[in-house]
Amino acid sequence: MMRPLPLTALTALCVAIAALALPGAATAGPRKEAARRAAAKARKKARRSGRKRTRKTTRCDRACRRKRKTREARRVKKSRFLGGTHWRIKSKAGVVHVWRPRGFRRKGGGIVVYVHGYQSSADKTWGNKAIAEQFRMSRQNALFIVVDGPQNPRDKVKFPALTKLFTVVQRYTRLRLPRGHIVAIGHSAAYRTIVNWLDYRYLDHVVLVDALYANGPQFYAWMETHKYKDWHKLIVISYDTLSQTKRFLSKFKYVVKRKRFPDRYGEFTPSQKRGRILFIRSQYGHAQLINNKRVIPLLLRLTRLALL
Repeated sequence: MMRPLPLTALTALCVAIAALALPGAATAGPRKEAARRAAAKARKKARRSGRKRTRKTTRCDRACRRKRKTREARRVKKSRFLGGTHWRIKSKAGVVHVWRPRGFRRKGGGIVVYVHGYQSSADKTWGNKAIAEQFRMSRQNALFIVVDGPQNPRDKVKFPALTKLFTVVQRYTRLRLPRGHIVAIGHSAAYRTIVNWLDYRYLDHVVLVDALYANGPQFYAWMETHKYKDWHKLIVISYDTLSQTKRFLSKFKYVVKRKRFPDRYGEFTPSQKRGRILFIRSQYGHAQLINNKRVIPLLLRLTRLALL
């Protein structure tokens, strides 16, 4: 006589028989396990692929950053010059020279941007040292910038926006630009570049050295209808452009005039120093105005820039 099965064994046997009786039940367990393993394998593979992709992307990012830094380093050259610090920047728009004089203080400091006329690039203008030496002689607490301008009437303006120019300067010099007065000074055809800067809110001084012979309406609006016109100061020196300058200035009632350029700053009268528009009829010729190293230092003294 057979011994009766224990209750637990009998229960397990009944469950097994019932499972075998269901259609497809014999393979449900193995299939489910195979699917679970396949899903786990796929997840593991995806994680590995993601890690590889991340590592590859990181390596690419690092390499790209190194290449970008190398390219930027090639575009800028830093050196000591006239007791200060000089940067030559070769940007996509054109060449920019930046000079920070010794003793420069960012607090209370300003910016002077110089543009030359036709047939003289920024490199050529800076290379003859006439401009740089006059910057030093002016003793202004300012950051000095010289930019490329059009080289002939058909050439386009290289830097039509001061905002982009200042971005280039900050990017390559790593300097925090001062927030003081901004002076745009140009010789001859430099007016083509400067006229594009008149809409810049913080530009408050324009100095035209034998350079006012076109775009009169724009310069008039800058002095008469601009939102911040009360802060603006215009200094005009003329020799070859005398007739055009007189015709332009005849529209204003508050022009302060001077017949000759003085030898010393003290020879300017108080009204000439304070006037919103100062007109000087030069005894120096067109090229002499820049090359004699007397004019620009005194003109910069007439601005609201602080002395070093």
